Amino acid sequence: MTPRFYTRVNDAFEYLWGPSMHGCRLSTNESFKQAIARHEYPLALCLKLESGQRVLDVGCGVGGPAREIARFADVKVAGINICEHQIERAKRLTDQGDLSTQVGFVKGDFMSMKFEDNSFDPAYAIEATCYTPSLCDVYSEVYRVLKPGGTFAVHEILMTAIYDANNPEHRRYHQIIAEGCGISNLTTIHSAIEAVKDYILPSYKVSKFCRSYSNNSLLYKMIIAVLHKELQALLYCFKMSQLWDQNYV
Repeated sequence: MTPRFYTRVNDAFEYLWGPSMHGCRLSTNESFKQAIARHEYPLALCLKLESGQRVLDVGCGVGGPAREIARFADVKVAGINICEHQIERAKRLTDQGDLSTQVGFVKGDFMSMKFEDNSFDPAYAIEATCYTPSLCDVYSEVYRVLKPGGTFAVHEILMTAIYDANNPEHRRYHQIIAEGCGISNLTTIHSAIEAVKDYILPSYKVSKFCRSYSNNSLLYKMIIAVLHKELQALLYCFKMSQLWDQNYV
């Protein structure tokens, strides 16, 4: 996707999802704002944030999660985004929230970041890196800018292991999801695991956990938390069909 695309769809995305610009699961008697926050806080907890840490938001949109996480954990967050329009919007919202001393934004491509090696304590991405043509390339770039011992957590939109490209119904759902989300390279959990293991961890630690949660859903999101920038990982995923089946959309 190009900066022009994000400029054109920004208002629609904000209208639908608010400044966080990501989906979430809704529970009964829960407001949308509460559900969005509940989607972000576990990620912050997974990162084991400590006050004063320097955190990277990979593909920050207009900075909704960056501001929430900065407030939640008293950290400094740097967001990177390829879209100038969204960067300017993020800065205005951050100024309005009186968080400009904690949260900042830079225009740039997260596939080739200008940050120096070992710049950030943890990093995270929420439904952003799934828009890249290569998860392998972006994960390796995040790995580069993490400090030794750093943590990376990511929410991805992926097809599960049961997805069969030869199945017409599966292909139809794949097309609906890809076009609806604007993801040109909607890939599989297997590809994400391969991208992670090439740079960070053995795949079996993730694969076993994935199988126990994916069940029969074609689509799920996942969080990969990479601990110590080496060989440990935690993966959590939930079936998006649970959201749709309960008619909470």
